[in-house]
Amino acid sequence: MQKDKIKKYIDANLITKQEAMRITGQNIKGFDQTIASGNLKPFYDHGEGRSRVRLYHRDDVEAYARQAEKRRRETYKEIWTVVIDGHKRPVYSEDEARKMAEEAADKSSEVYIEYYRAEDGQEAFLNPNGYGFEPVNWADS
Repeated sequence: MQKDKIKKYIDANLITKQEAMRITGQNIKGFDQTIASGNLKPFYDHGEGRSRVRLYHRDDVEAYARQAEKRRRETYKEIWTVVIDGHKRPVYSEDEARKMAEEAADKSSEVYIEYYRAEDGQEAFLNPNGYGFEPVNWADS
């Protein structure tokens, strides 16, 4: 195998813990729990202690994120997801979603809140002016 092909594969498919946490929408405690429980495994794991390197396969992380989102939809009555510059961050209350969106609006170019209600499958957006079926960018308001 040629080194340039290996590097190209790594760049396209392997991601760091921080990138994986962004994709899954988890904080460090939640992500570490996911790894400890075996629900997501590093593709590459080498070294010990502070010199340990773990890389995750993008496909595995994206599949886990889809599975976790499905579980959240089945478990919770309502789900709010704050989308900041394309990165989804699940939150557990409307107040938490509003607070995060308001704080991010000053620093980011795109901020949306996605809403899902489990009892009837209603999907909408929580906008600065209320709920709607079309998103309003919190960064613009």
